[in-house]
Amino acid sequence: MCKITMKAFKAAEKGLFGNISAIAKKLGVSRKTLYRFLAATPEAAECIAAAREEFDDIAEESIRKKIMEGDTSMLKFYASTKLRKRGYSQDDAEDAPPPEFRIKIESGENQ
Repeated sequence: MCKITMKAFKAAEKGLFGNISAIAKKLGVSRKTLYRFLAATPEAAECIAAAREEFDDIAEESIRKKIMEGDTSMLKFYASTKLRKRGYSQDDAEDAPPPEFRIKIESGENQ
């Protein structure tokens, strides 16, 4: 098994925002090996969490910029995800139970 050092991990992780597959590839190890390293090294696991949080912030800022530029599709996306509690949801029909229907079959003898 290849030994991963914290120094090598930090160098490989830089700019990959917590993408396990990309980091493992850069380190030349399997994802399984990297996951074991993360489980055994809390500092590395914290780096992954922080990197993913940073990426979420970048994505959120991009969404904000698009909305401010007047991108209505981005506004709809934001409203349907972040403003659901305020009633901005497009999937109300998906949440509703299916309509109930009955089929009555009559034989020709009773007619």
